[in-house]
Amino acid sequence: MPFIPLECPFCGAELRIDSDESASICIHCGKPFVVKDAIVENYIKLVTEIKGDISILEDFETEDGVLKRYNGVSAIAVIPGDVKSIGSKVFEDCRWIREVRFPESVSEIQDNAFSGCSNLQSVLLTSSVRKIGSYAFSECTALKSIELPDSVEEIGPYAFSGCVMLGSVRMPSSKTEIHETAFMGDKDLVFDWPADWKHKQWDKLRIAAPAAGGLVSLCDQETDPDCNKGTLLFLGISEPDIKYNFYTYHGFMHLFSIGKNNDDPYQLRLSVEYAQQRYDAIADIQKSYSELISLLDRADISRDIVQMINIPHFIWKQGKRIKDYKLTDIGPVPVLQITLRQE
Repeated sequence: MPFIPLECPFCGAELRIDSDESASICIHCGKPFVVKDAIVENYIKLVTEIKGDISILEDFETEDGVLKRYNGVSAIAVIPGDVKSIGSKVFEDCRWIREVRFPESVSEIQDNAFSGCSNLQSVLLTSSVRKIGSYAFSECTALKSIELPDSVEEIGPYAFSGCVMLGSVRMPSSKTEIHETAFMGDKDLVFDWPADWKHKQWDKLRIAAPAAGGLVSLCDQETDPDCNKGTLLFLGISEPDIKYNFYTYHGFMHLFSIGKNNDDPYQLRLSVEYAQQRYDAIADIQKSYSELISLLDRADISRDIVQMINIPHFIWKQGKRIKDYKLTDIGPVPVLQITLRQE
């Protein structure tokens, strides 16, 4: 069932139609039409070059170097050499495409350019590509690997998200601006980090964690002045936000700081419950260790930077009545400490 681009013969809306069907209905104007007749009408309308008695339909429509529309049905799309930018949604949901070849002229792949190309298996990017937009290759569920050239300067949000078969990606230079959700949910992905990523450990965590299904929270600079000093405490994954949480000592203690609510019984009770939940969340230190090691391995960060330490802390404990809250030392809490480098 080859799907082809087609304009509705009544309202002119752009459609994707199964060419094997005898008839279809426009999802925009609701009018039915004969598919074969519409194909012939579109063919005549899109003819841009006439040689003798032979009419030639162009697969690619461009404007000022920007690819605006793809009319082809081939499994291999070879982008013309005069194209500088792949326009937004040009190949969206082109499920028949299995391979795309880019010329040296292409420097930009715009938002959603290839999203939903569920049979796309091979993408050959050239060293001229500078920008890959948001959702550019999202939901390309047959894509198994990708090599990102060092020329890439920017990769937008969710650019390769939902590529469930993506097993490996050769990352570009560490100078590339990569949104943390670029590989969101690509759970089996193995990153190939070039040498210049070695001391970009914070950035690698931010990119690798979403691929595993979570996000990294590396502490809050506004509330924690020691945030950039590199030594962090790991509490494991928190629910329901699904985040890997890292704090400095100051930030960790701030989680249990509820003294400012002493004069408000309701807020005091909420603070106590929150603090107790936090304590319970890190009680299974072995689970936290497993989570952290898995994340570090994906980010190609040595396990040697991890050590377990004990931190004494205090929480308010509830008596029979709210006024019976008192300061209670519940003993040292074991947490994992890691020292990251970021240059």
